[in-house]
Amino acid sequence: MTDRFSLEDLTWQGEGRSYEFLWDVALHKGTIIVCGLGRFVSPHGRSQTASLLRKATVYLNDKAILRDITFFTLVKADQPLEKQMATCRDTGVAPASRSDKVRLDIRGVGRF
Repeated sequence: MTDRFSLEDLTWQGEGRSYEFLWDVALHKGTIIVCGLGRFVSPHGRSQTASLLRKATVYLNDKAILRDITFFTLVKADQPLEKQMATCRDTGVAPASRSDKVRLDIRGVGRF
């Protein structure tokens, strides 16, 4: 894990924070890789949160390049995220230019 990783979380309205994670994108052998690790911070809504992680999409310039971030390293609740090793997945997509925009989209609804 490097300082470039972004700290994010998933929060359910009315239920609170459910999952926190660190993620980053990098180049490896000419293609974009997505790396991350995370942990469930509450047992409440775990299955709904896992469902959102499966639907998560990484976009490059508004084109989907990766779906499903459940491959992120799962960290135990009592361990610091910053000290763990991230898992990466190769998208097979080469960057188009230096001004590429990458974003992670996670959205959905859950029933509790």
